[in-house]
Amino acid sequence: MRALVLIIKDGDIYDTARNYVKPEHRSFALSDQASLLYVLMFFIPDFLREESAKMREIVDKHFYDNWVVPMFLGYLVDLTFEWRLYEAASKAIKNTVQPKSITAYTEYYKERARVSVKALNEKVLLEGYLTKTYVLKELNNLMGLVRDTNTSCRWLMLHRLARNPDHRQIVVAAAKIQNILRLLIYTA
Repeated sequence: MRALVLIIKDGDIYDTARNYVKPEHRSFALSDQASLLYVLMFFIPDFLREESAKMREIVDKHFYDNWVVPMFLGYLVDLTFEWRLYEAASKAIKNTVQPKSITAYTEYYKERARVSVKALNEKVLLEGYLTKTYVLKELNNLMGLVRDTNTSCRWLMLHRLARNPDHRQIVVAAAKIQNILRLLIYTA
């Protein structure tokens, strides 16, 4: 089991990183893998308790900006809560999840969401704008916009559900639900 965790920690087992070309999308590219990694680590609890260096590597690669993790069918886990009883894991996630970094990530994704809504309003959602010719010509730009929109919307929606009330409050106070819903509707 330990070898499997190390393989998943180091590789891109679903080969999704090529679809998310920007470095800031890395945690989203590896999110399915991160969910699997989260579950597998509970089968070797000494890893969570004692492997400080390995846990730091895992957090730095998979959870550096994404500590609320979707599992399946709407079930979410907040790593700051779930790992609180495991010394190495708790220490690793606490290093990255600080009020200052939460505020910075929230502002970053809020601004990206604002820019995405503006771009969708001005370039995509105008009637007659999305012709076959335009889509084929601007495919790379449109795909980049879709990636930015999806990652911003996903981050803001997930982290509004953090179990830690202080963390949740930072996100809720900065990112209004109306703006997130507008982004979601525009991308639909």
